[in-house]
Amino acid sequence: MSTSELLQNRVNESHKHDYGANLIYVTQEPKDVTHRSAYDEILALPDRNESIRRLFETHDVSNESYSLLSEYHKRVAQAHWQCPEMTQDIRGQSKMAGVFTHAPSRVAYCFVPKLIVPVVTATNENQGVEDVKVFLREFKRRYAVHNNPHSHGQMWEAVAQEVQDYMRFLFVRHPFSRLWSAYLDKLYLPDFWREVGVPAVAKLRDSNATAKAKRCGSDVTFREFLEYSLEAKEPHWDPIFKRCDPCIYRPTVIGKIETFERDSLFLLRRMGLEWVLKHVDQQAQVEQELSTLIVYNFDLLHSRTYYQGCLDDDGLARRLWATFQMNGYIPNDANYFPPCANGTIANDVFFVDSFLKQVLDTVRKAYNRKDELKEQKRRALHDAFDAVSNTLLEKLLAKYQLDMLLFGFNEHDF
Repeated sequence: MSTSELLQNRVNESHKHDYGANLIYVTQEPKDVTHRSAYDEILALPDRNESIRRLFETHDVSNESYSLLSEYHKRVAQAHWQCPEMTQDIRGQSKMAGVFTHAPSRVAYCFVPKLIVPVVTATNENQGVEDVKVFLREFKRRYAVHNNPHSHGQMWEAVAQEVQDYMRFLFVRHPFSRLWSAYLDKLYLPDFWREVGVPAVAKLRDSNATAKAKRCGSDVTFREFLEYSLEAKEPHWDPIFKRCDPCIYRPTVIGKIETFERDSLFLLRRMGLEWVLKHVDQQAQVEQELSTLIVYNFDLLHSRTYYQGCLDDDGLARRLWATFQMNGYIPNDANYFPPCANGTIANDVFFVDSFLKQVLDTVRKAYNRKDELKEQKRRALHDAFDAVSNTLLEKLLAKYQLDMLLFGFNEHDF
C-alpha cells in the first residue's frame, strides 16, 4: 500500500468516530429537545477529550454555532484518536519546546515557526487602545525571535502543571503550504542562504555548481530545497508533532492557518477579548508585515559582508516583489520599477525607502482585488508542487504523514 493510500485509509477510519456530524446552526443556547441533544452530544465526550469538554462547559458558547463547535471538537478528537497508534519510537522523536502562557487569561500557546497567531497581552478593556497589543502577524515580529533569548517560550516540564486547566491552543498548517512558505522566506529570499543554501548546493550539485552558488547558496530551487529538507532538521519545516506533540500538550483548541481569521475570532471570544478586534486594521497589519520583511532583508544585505557579491539592492527588491506576488499581496500584472536617482540605481537609504513606498502603493491599489489575489496565491503554491516528481512527493508524504493524520490534512488539499 502506498503512503498516500495508507494516509487516506487512516483519515477515513478516523472519520468513523465523528461526533455531532449533523449539528445545525443556532445562535443562542438551545431550548428545544433537538438542539439540546446536539449540545449535550458535544459535552458528552470520551474521557480522553476531557480538556475540550471543560472548555465548552467553562466558557460561554451561547453565541457560537454548534456546527462550528463540532468542527473544533473534531479537530481535537482527530489528534487524540491517533495518540494510541503512535509507537514508542515515534513518540521519542517529539518534544514540547516552546510554550507561552498568559496567566491573566488562563491561556497557553505552543509555538510553531512559520505560523501566524493572535498574541494578546491586554486583558482589560479599561487599559485603553494604546495599551492593547494584538499582533496578528508572525510571532517573530512580536518577540524578535532572532535576538531575544526568551522568544521561544518555556519547556513543557516547566509549565505542565500550571496549564492543566488553561485553554491550550495550537495553530497548524498544511505541511505543503508550510514548506512553500519556508522556501520563499528563507531560501528564495536570503535569510538562510549561508545556513541552508550553501550546504544544500554542496550536497545536491556536486561538481556541477558554479563558484557563486557554492559560496552564496543563492539559487537553490524549490525542488532542491525539498530534497534537502527531507533530512535537514529545522524548526521552520520540521513536522509540527515533533515540536508540539498534541498527545503531550493535549490542546483544547486547534486552529488552522487555512481558517485563521475565523479561528482567531473564536479564541479571542473564549478569552473575553473580542473587543480588541475593533482596534485591528487588517490592511495596516498586512502593510506592517510587508514593511518588516522588506526592512529585515535589506538589513541582512547591508549589515553582513557575506552577501557582498551574492546579491545587490535591485536583485533583492526583485526577489521581494516576486515573493509578494506569489504570496498574493501584489497582482502579477503589476510591474516593479527600480528606484532611480539621476538616472542610476539609487543609494541604499533612498532605494529602500522608495522601494517600500512602491510596494505599499501597489498593495493599496490592489486592495479590492482580494479574490483574484487569493487565487493567484493558491495557483503559485499549486504550480510549485505540480513540478515536483511523484517520488519526491511520496517521500514528503512519508515524512509528514503524522502531521497529516493528527491534524486532518489531505495530500489533495491543493
